[in-house]
Amino acid sequence: MQSSLAVYLVGAYALLAGCAQHYTPKISLGESPQVIPLRVELHSLKNAPKAPGQPYGVVAEHVKTVEPGELSIPITDAILEDFRQNYVFQQVDTHVEHPDAILTGTINTFYETYRPKGWTQVPYAKSAAKLMDVDTYTATTEVDLDVVLRAPNGARIGTYHGHAAKTDEFTPNKQNPPGARSNWALSEAIHQIRQALLDDPDVKKYSAQAGRMPERPNEPAR
Repeated sequence: MQSSLAVYLVGAYALLAGCAQHYTPKISLGESPQVIPLRVELHSLKNAPKAPGQPYGVVAEHVKTVEPGELSIPITDAILEDFRQNYVFQQVDTHVEHPDAILTGTINTFYETYRPKGWTQVPYAKSAAKLMDVDTYTATTEVDLDVVLRAPNGARIGTYHGHAAKTDEFTPNKQNPPGARSNWALSEAIHQIRQALLDDPDVKKYSAQAGRMPERPNEPAR
C-alpha cells in the first residue's frame, strides 16, 4: 500500500512538473536612434548576491522555480538579441575577433511575484469577486542592472544603470500572464542603459579614438 502511494505521489509530482511553464526573458524595444560605431564582445552578466528573503525569477503558480543565477544566460541572450536587432552597436556578439570593447554587467535584482490575494482563499470569495468585477491577484516586479563597457585592456569606459519596478492588481487573463511584468521591467531597464550609452561623451570619445566609422550595423568593419 505504502509502495503504491509512493509511486502515485512521484507520478503526480512528475506530471505537475511537466506542466510548469518556463519563463523566458524578452526585451521589447524599438530601433536605436543612433549606432555606436564599436565592435563589442558581450560577456554573460553575473548575478549579485541575493538579499535574504528576496525572490528571484518569476514566482507564480505553474511557473518553474529557478535557482539564483539560473537566469543569467537567458537575460544575456535577450540583451544580445535586442542590441543586434535594434542596431545599438556596429557589431555585437558573444565572441568578436579583436573587439573594440567588452560589455559586462551585473544583475542586482530580478524578480516578479504573481499571487492571488489572501482573501480569495475564503470559500466562495472568487465567485463573489467575479460578480463584483474585483481584482483577485497582485504582482510586484523589480529589475535592477549595471552594465560596464571596458576597453580590451580592462580599462573602464563607463558604467550604465537601469532600474524599473511596479506593483499592480489585476484579474488573470491572456493579457496578464506570469512573466509579462518582468519583461516590461527588463525592457525599461535596458532602454535606460541604451540611452545612457548614447549620451555618454566618454563613449563618443572612445569610438573616435578607436577609429571606427558607422557602417552597416552588426557587420565586421573592413
